[in-house]
Amino acid sequence: MPIKSIQRGSSFEICCWKEAGGECPLEDFFKELKDTGHQDLDQMLRLIHRSAELGPPRNIEMSRALEGKNAEGLWEFKAGAIRIMWFYERNKIIICTHSFLKKGRKTPAPEIERAQNTRSKYYAEQKR
Repeated sequence: MPIKSIQRGSSFEICCWKEAGGECPLEDFFKELKDTGHQDLDQMLRLIHRSAELGPPRNIEMSRALEGKNAEGLWEFKAGAIRIMWFYERNKIIICTHSFLKKGRKTPAPEIERAQNTRSKYYAEQKR
């Protein structure tokens, strides 16, 4: 399976997408943020932990469904400038496709497209 568990809680398991070589872009992103001392990293890690324990927050300042072309079923976690794109999977699993630092007001279309492509790859691996 092309995913790796990063946080297991009483409500959900949060997983990250793994590339063909086995690397997890989300973990690499977290390491880069930690190395640079990014101010929003701790807030995002708490959000992931909370989401695993209680489910994604309904507060749109922390988690929201994406809108726009090809965005149906895609969500984002939000902590300051950090964004993590994700989707729901069966059995209370959340799969994070990738992350980025948001610079503008709207989520960039290429980021939505990347998340959608990753979700399609995941479903192809699952033969759905």
